[in-house]
Amino acid sequence: MPLGLSSSKRRRYHFKRALHVIVMALNFWWSNNSFIPLELLGRIPSPSQLRMFRRVASLMLADGPVEPFEVLQSGRRFHFLTAC
Repeated sequence: MPLGLSSSKRRRYHFKRALHVIVMALNFWWSNNSFIPLELLGRIPSPSQLRMFRRVASLMLADGPVEPFEVLQSGRRFHFLTAC
């Protein structure tokens, strides 16, 4: 993520990233657990796909967290995850 972004821009960036992950998971599920070729992913979305993106985004906004929460980090330095 670029440095020096305001909190609203960071929030929008994270929201778009989460939307991308959900859409890619739906693509994977729809294609019977196989990856979609990259040349097909680069195509311009159809009007029905754009409606689906807006619908998923609205569902994400409707079911968002009420208050911020801390996400646990993982790695070699964070041994408390293995203890949990």
